[in-house]
Amino acid sequence: MSATQALELSYVSYELDPRGVLTVWLDRPSRRNAMNEALVSSLTTLFKALCADPSPHELCEARLCVLRGRGGHFCAGGDIEEMRDASQEELTRINRAFGSMLEVAYACPIPLVSVLEGAVMGGGFGLACVSDLTLALKSARFALPEVRLGLIPAQIAPFVARKIGLQASTRLALTGARIDGLSAERLGLVGELFEDTASLNQGLMALTDQLLQGAPHAQRYTKQLTRESVRVHESQLSELLDQASQLLAEQAHSKEGREGLTAFLNKRKPSW
Repeated sequence: MSATQALELSYVSYELDPRGVLTVWLDRPSRRNAMNEALVSSLTTLFKALCADPSPHELCEARLCVLRGRGGHFCAGGDIEEMRDASQEELTRINRAFGSMLEVAYACPIPLVSVLEGAVMGGGFGLACVSDLTLALKSARFALPEVRLGLIPAQIAPFVARKIGLQASTRLALTGARIDGLSAERLGLVGELFEDTASLNQGLMALTDQLLQGAPHAQRYTKQLTRESVRVHESQLSELLDQASQLLAEQAHSKEGREGLTAFLNKRKPSW
């Protein structure tokens, strides 16, 4: 690798394979990976490293990021004990830091894939909503339980509503009801469902193989374009299309674009 500096993280571990597949583990299994301040800070550090250009860390080699939870659970949400014991001022800071982490995760330039097992609650639900692609077990349990705790889904609400729409997000947020993987798929939160862990891992391997066939810079620009397309107002559509045509031309004339076009015409695989 061209960069050797590693990140120092708490309750988060990661593995970067030679193909550029970065697997990030929420690593607090004794608490079903509930997010305390230290875990949130570590995720923020990691996603900031992925967003940095150029990055001084080994993560600059990452082509895509897979987010998972240790111990059979993705994430049970926020740490309730930490929330209970924090002062009002401390809780304001801690909660907003969680929202900042979601913002930087949402801005991650490479494809972000979440693998959803066990508990996908509260903040874990929010993490799933900022992901580009999601795979889940049918048995996974999803919920926004905040109101049943006398709380509100403060930082995740905008991301949840953006992902699954106003009606579905309002119903889940106001009732705190749990849903299974099949219901989450129907809402558009889950892209693919699997019966067991073995088939889930196989599905993840197939997805990563598909993603690695795409050109790295082209994928970054495509991710940016699709997100802007959802947010753009109708009055700004022509401007967005103008920008897209310029970006297409630049990409086609880049080293990566020329390699992709030449490989296609020569009926061979591109070099990335």
